[in-house]
This record gives sequence, C-alpha cells and structure tokens, in this order.
Amino acid sequence: MALNKTQITSIIVAILAFSVLYFGCDTKTEDIKKENQSRALNMEATSIQNILLDIKKTLSTEQRSLVEALNVELNNAKTENDRISLNKRLSSVWYEIGHPILAGHYAEEVAKIEETEEGWSIAGTSYLLGVKSSNEKKLRDYASSHAISAFEAAMSINPENMDHKINKALCFVENPVTSPMEGIMMLRKLNEDHPKSVKVINQLARLAIRTSQYDKAIERLLVAVDIDSENNTSNCLLAQAYEAKSDAVNAEKYAAKCIN
Repeated sequence: MALNKTQITSIIVAILAFSVLYFGCDTKTEDIKKENQSRALNMEATSIQNILLDIKKTLSTEQRSLVEALNVELNNAKTENDRISLNKRLSSVWYEIGHPILAGHYAEEVAKIEETEEGWSIAGTSYLLGVKSSNEKKLRDYASSHAISAFEAAMSINPENMDHKINKALCFVENPVTSPMEGIMMLRKLNEDHPKSVKVINQLARLAIRTSQYDKAIERLLVAVDIDSENNTSNCLLAQAYEAKSDAVNAEKYAAKCIN
C-alpha cells in the first residue's frame, strides 16, 4: 500500500526525533558551547569586579586614587614584564590596605603569567588569608575556591612540597564544603602518609589548641619535638598549650626554646 505525503512526513519526523533522543548525548553546537564558556568566564569576571566595587566604596580618597592610577597603568601596559610588575604592585597595595582577597587576585594574575611554584603559592596564601579574615560567605567561597586552585597548581609543579598540601587542607578547615571535619580529615591523612612531617603535626596541634583540646595538642607536639627537638613552632605551641593548662614548669621549659 502506497503511503501518502502526510504519512511519509510523519515517519521522517519520528525518525529524526528518535535519532536526537538516541544519539543526542551532546546536542550542543560548538557555537552554543563557546557561548556557555564565555558566559562562565563573564560570571567569574563579574564576581571579582563586584568584590572590587564593594571594597572600593570603603577606601579613603588617597587609597582609591592609588589603586585607580595603578589600574590605568596596568591597562596600558605594553609588555609582559610591565604587567607582572604592576600586578605585583597592586597585590602588595591591596595587602597593605587590608584586603587579602584582592591581593590574591592580582597575585594570581602574576602566577598565570609566570607559572611558577612560588607565584601560585603566594596567590594561594593570600586567598587563604582572605578566607580567614572574611565573614561574608560569598567572599569566603570565592577566596577558598581560588586558593585551592592555586595550591593545586603549585602542587603540580612541586608535588613534594608539604606546605602546599597543608595549605590546601586548611582551605577546607576554614571553609568546609561537604563536612565540618573535611579539612581535619585531610590533615590526618597527610599525617598517616607522612608521620615524620613536623609541619603536619604542628598544624594538627595548632587546630587542637584552637578548639581547647590541649592534651591532644601536647600529645602530638611531644611527637614533633621527638622528631625535631629544635623546631621553633613545636616548642612555641607546646609553651602555649602548657600555659593554657596552667602547667607553669613545662610552659617555661618550652618557652625558653621558643623564638618569637
């Protein structure tokens, strides 16, 4: 039986619909993908611009003039060295003013150009200070995500540097994503993997002191000084923990080894 024109059209439409459903796991065209990527980048740029705008409102006239003058120079910079120099200057200025998140932003711009371990570490550390010093969730989330990315970039260049691993864990301590214990568990895992790392032990002890777990801190720190009896941080933390427990004898003993 011959099919009429309407029936043929219906069959073609059904086949096309089935093909889209069956094979269309990724039906976005390249143009749409590029548009979505561009929108994501614009959202990120808007985020830092909003932070800049909000903070600029709190600046003195002198501070605002300095920042704006440096930004004009940066926008007009002709060479890569000039851009690096001006981003470093802006990072330093924002740090001195007391806004480590913005210091981190300009340090991150330097790191993107130089691609050095030190550059990414400076950016991450600045952002981490921003997480610690901010009470606004949107700022903490922004700073934390960028700090983590920066430390991961530093780790990719030097996977053996324990500082980057510790600092990444501290991002989750200061601004947990899935669980309040997330960062602590990361530090404990580092301690399991590197039991002789005094830096990891010191950090766990510092957090124990922060939560008034002085006995736990002392237990950890005695292990640390057994590994490295002259470690200044360990001795200073022990003096602090013993003082909190009103143990004057031991507090004085370790304070004598503590060089502030």
